[in-house]
Amino acid sequence: MNRSAIRNKNIMAEIEEQRLKVLLVEDDPGDAVLLREMLVRRGAGFDVTHVPRLDAALIKSREQRFDVILLDLSLEDSHGIETFTTLRDGGSGDPIVVLTGFNDETTAVRAVREGAQDYLVKGRVDADLLVRAIRYAIERQRTLAELENANQQISDFTAMMVHDLRSPLVNVIAIGDMLNEGLFGPLADEQKKWLGRVVSSGHKLVALVTNFLDLSKLEAGEMQVIKRPADLAQLLTAMRDNYQLLARKKEITLKTNLPCFPVLIDADVARLEQVLTNLLSNALKFSLVGGDIELGATLAGSEARVWIKNTGAGIAADEIDHLFEKYKQTTSGKSSAEQGSGLGLVICKLIVEAHGGRIWVESEEIKGTTFTFTIPAQG
Repeated sequence: MNRSAIRNKNIMAEIEEQRLKVLLVEDDPGDAVLLREMLVRRGAGFDVTHVPRLDAALIKSREQRFDVILLDLSLEDSHGIETFTTLRDGGSGDPIVVLTGFNDETTAVRAVREGAQDYLVKGRVDADLLVRAIRYAIERQRTLAELENANQQISDFTAMMVHDLRSPLVNVIAIGDMLNEGLFGPLADEQKKWLGRVVSSGHKLVALVTNFLDLSKLEAGEMQVIKRPADLAQLLTAMRDNYQLLARKKEITLKTNLPCFPVLIDADVARLEQVLTNLLSNALKFSLVGGDIELGATLAGSEARVWIKNTGAGIAADEIDHLFEKYKQTTSGKSSAEQGSGLGLVICKLIVEAHGGRIWVESEEIKGTTFTFTIPAQG
């Protein structure tokens, strides 16, 4: 028996020895009595608290912790998947096993995908199945908590290592710049050429390390987003001007499509610049010679909408859903001479979401790609 199996067996043995607190949320008195009797028939070990409504379940869940919640998806005051999501988001995080009827098994499966530990179909449940579902739900919840804790420790360690790597790299670049400027004596042209490559590689390493650091902070919720009033149209115009020279060198037309009035937002301008820098850099990287890039914005109700549209090879339909996953790169990205870390779009997504916005992509192969994100506008 391997370590994982031994560990799971130990957890199950520990659970079986405990007296478990069960919150039963069921508005059918007959079903409630039946489920309680099933647990009683299995002997001591279960303290069952019964409530018939979702609002009462929310109150109970906030007042005390339960080892597991048995939740009927069809209640007097709530019905369907919203019953589960409301208790999941508004409760204390206890593991939930959903109960459903014969004709609503699809909703139960969806609830499991949304975070329920298991589901049971009423009418097909016996005492053994019910107890087994409860115990395995508790085990899975504990395992997930341990995994989250392990992931957090790894994230903290990565952030520390990345921070420690960044400082010496910045020093290397600074020394290289001083050498290149002749502060320590003249250099031959060949020496300047190779020193320039050292400095350039150093900048790429710093950018890569900074991405790792930013990602770890964003995922941990430790990166501050300091919002101040800003004119989005002015910001986009400045970004266009910053990239205009590079676009001309690549024979690409970079233009803006902006309203004639100010687009006022509350945002962390430095972080928005980080998003725009990443998206514009990608657009330039994947646009063909003679292509076009449009940087645009408009007001759409209570939010500002920004897009970066470029002509080029586009992105395959089966790759679009994976663009905002860590370390994922498109086929065109892998074949590019300027391969990245696969973190830039993840960071963009987290920054936009930290502002209360959303980001998505539309693309057609051969025609091009449009990245769009929203930022709440000033009221």
